[in-house]
Amino acid sequence: PLQHREAHLHPTNTRHPHQYTMADSWTVHVETIRHPDQVSRTRIEAALKALLDISKNDESARLRLANGGALAPLIAVAARVGEYWDGIRQVCLQVLATISWHPDTGLPLVEAGMLSIAINALEDADEVNVGRAMGILNNIAMYEKARKQMLGSGVLSAVRRFLGKDALVGLDAEKTVAYLVGREDAKEHEMMVAGDGSIARLLQAAQLSLQGHKVCGLKLSMMGLLKAVRLIAINDNNKTRLVQAGAVGVLVDAAEKRREHAGLALGALLELSFDPAGMAELRALNSTNSLRILHSLLSPGEEGATDEVRRDCRDILFMLKQSQAPLASPVVKRKHMMVSYAWAQKRIVQRMCKELRRAGQEVWRDEEGSSVVPPIGESTADSMAQAIEAASVVLVCVSREYKDSGNCRMECKYAKALEAAGRLKIVYLMMEEDFTTRSTPPIGGWLRLYMEDALWYACWDDELAEAAAGKVAKLVREREGEKEGAGGDGRAAESKSETPSRVSPQLAAWLAENQLSMLLAAFEEHEVFDLRTALKMQPQDVDLLSSVVGRRVRLRDALAALRGRTQAGGRAPSARSLLPSSPRPAAPARPGLNLGALLNGNLLDATV
Repeated sequence: PLQHREAHLHPTNTRHPHQYTMADSWTVHVETIRHPDQVSRTRIEAALKALLDISKNDESARLRLANGGALAPLIAVAARVGEYWDGIRQVCLQVLATISWHPDTGLPLVEAGMLSIAINALEDADEVNVGRAMGILNNIAMYEKARKQMLGSGVLSAVRRFLGKDALVGLDAEKTVAYLVGREDAKEHEMMVAGDGSIARLLQAAQLSLQGHKVCGLKLSMMGLLKAVRLIAINDNNKTRLVQAGAVGVLVDAAEKRREHAGLALGALLELSFDPAGMAELRALNSTNSLRILHSLLSPGEEGATDEVRRDCRDILFMLKQSQAPLASPVVKRKHMMVSYAWAQKRIVQRMCKELRRAGQEVWRDEEGSSVVPPIGESTADSMAQAIEAASVVLVCVSREYKDSGNCRMECKYAKALEAAGRLKIVYLMMEEDFTTRSTPPIGGWLRLYMEDALWYACWDDELAEAAAGKVAKLVREREGEKEGAGGDGRAAESKSETPSRVSPQLAAWLAENQLSMLLAAFEEHEVFDLRTALKMQPQDVDLLSSVVGRRVRLRDALAALRGRTQAGGRAPSARSLLPSSPRPAAPARPGLNLGALLNGNLLDATV
């Protein structure tokens, strides 16, 4: 009677009168394909087409199929080979591709063995099967819940050969790679993401979709395209590539026209604001009132204005304001400890804050505030800035989510600028055991540059969080004791610590990003207070770096400072040139290391 049992029409569905009720139909069709050798090909094809119809027209049905036992028989049929199964396999892959549209079906699909089936299907002679297999991998990768399993299954190797192809399968391959490794700092992954014009094609597809055009004959999901761009933008080298390919204009347009995806567009724009060229383009757009969408989304009741979207808008405007006219950074006499963290680590951060308060420390966390600065308010960026300016210590809770967050990076950058100016101390806490400076692979990108060789404390479980809180509290007490000791009765030390540096936060942050914080005093001594003046300096203006190396820092520190530049393609200085000037009068005069040469990346005509 299975073949005669009819599914009832959904009584309330007037838009899709052919839609089946889940309870009456899908289990019947799953049972049909569960025993494919015992039923005719016609019945298998009919069951598959019925499941396709159900999954296409009912989003919740996709998840029910995934969690209700349909995946195993579907994947088993998709694994069949031979001429008899070719047509059946094609429809089966289409059903699985439709199920993969739901964000919560990725992990069930992976656990049911979908990855190996899709990878094998990429070798298929049938281009339709190849396209559907690539679509399945793209959908699973986009929602990231099975990212770790995908990275360990050979998906990248299988997808790689389709990069650069003009057909839809090539675009899906580029998006899949972006979802999986777009944020990574490894050179191999970076070139996989950025090679063969992939970034330009993604942006072109996004632009065409915004204009209402089809891409490769289909209307593409803007969410998928914007998410790929958002993840690629996390990598600092790809920021420049995105800006050069016109990403800023496309993202502003997307935030305006596709309010439902404004969060992805604004998240990518915030990332690009850390790139000098990206910030310059944002400033140019702002000067012509082309960034009015940022102000619109801050208006009450505006469509698409979620809390995350509002935060990104405020952070971008904060970055713009800082780049044009540095915010006043008043010295606050009363101090607290500020915690900068990603919300994925909220529970353990709350535990640590509780222990710090128990140890007598004044702690500011965004939701709680302190007696010095209230909790984060409507103006997120300004509240964050006030909390950092009032801090004697900033606790940076290092995690993958922290590194990938533009909001967290903005906080850390501002704190790093004030640390370089002598206003506060940053203490790093490792929130994940496999994401530290000693893990494999270690922390990379902007966060590694900020950390340099700083001391850090393990904080990835409750016991370690309690221990870290005790160590941090002790460190703060010792620092306060040193200040009091240096000032006799404490007043002199307090006065010294509260004298603001004349070097702007932008210049201090630039020095910190390039591992050159030891030059801060020299810049101040030579009355170079802002980044614009520093960038305009010529080699003949002042032999600044040479004097610092000769008189202020050790050779090892100088080499560490220059290491980042030489690894990025600049020529390394000779060890001899880093030593103080030789007193031999007969030697011909030779220019030392200078700032202009450093900025141009051409340090000397010799290598270590």
